[in-house]
Amino acid sequence: MAHRPALAEDQLANYSARGSSQETPPVPRVIVLLLKRTPCLKKTAREGRLTSTQNESLNGRVLVIFIAITMSMLRIGVWVASQVVLFQVYGRERVSREHLQMVKIKPRFVVSNGDVLWSRGFEHFLIVGAIWMTLTVLLFSLAWKLLPKPYHDAMQQGTYAGWSILTLIFLFFALGLLPLKMTLIIAVVTLVVVLSTARASLPIDGQT
Repeated sequence: MAHRPALAEDQLANYSARGSSQETPPVPRVIVLLLKRTPCLKKTAREGRLTSTQNESLNGRVLVIFIAITMSMLRIGVWVASQVVLFQVYGRERVSREHLQMVKIKPRFVVSNGDVLWSRGFEHFLIVGAIWMTLTVLLFSLAWKLLPKPYHDAMQQGTYAGWSILTLIFLFFALGLLPLKMTLIIAVVTLVVVLSTARASLPIDGQT
C-alpha cells in the first residue's frame, strides 16, 4: 500500500507530459477565422489599404466641402447683415419700395441711392460673424457626419490632391464675386455632387 501514492504521482506526471506534448485544440483558430470574416474587421482592413494618393483625394473632397460651405455662408451672412442695417436706417417699406441694397461695404458702407453709412460697421460685423460662424459649424458638422469613416482617417495625413486645390481657388473667387443666387446654386450643386459620390470614390474590397 505504501507504493500507491508514488504510483499515482508518476501517473499524474505522465498525464501532464502527454497533455503538454499534444497540439492545442483548434477552437482558437476557428474563433480567429470568424473574427476575420466580420464586416467591421473587413472594413478596417479595406481602410488600411488606402494609398497616399487615395488619402489625398479624400482630403481634397473634404476641402471642397469646407470651402463651399464657408464661402456660401459668408455671403449669406453679409447679405442678411446688410438687410438688417438697411431696415434699421430706412425702414422696411422704403427699402422695398426703392429697392435699396448695399453696393459696397469696404472701406465704408455705400447704399444704392448714394448714401454713405458711417456708423454701422461694427454692428454689421457682429451680425456677419454670428451668422457665418454658426451656419458654417452646423453645416460642416452635418456634412462631416455624412462622410464615411475613411474620410475621417484620411484627414490625419494632411495632404490634398492637386485637383482639389484648383477647385478651391475656383470656388473662392466664384462664390465671392458672383451674385448671391448664383453663389448658392454653385455651393449646393458642389455639396450634392461631392456627398453623393463620397462612397463611390472609396476603393472596393481587395483593391488598392
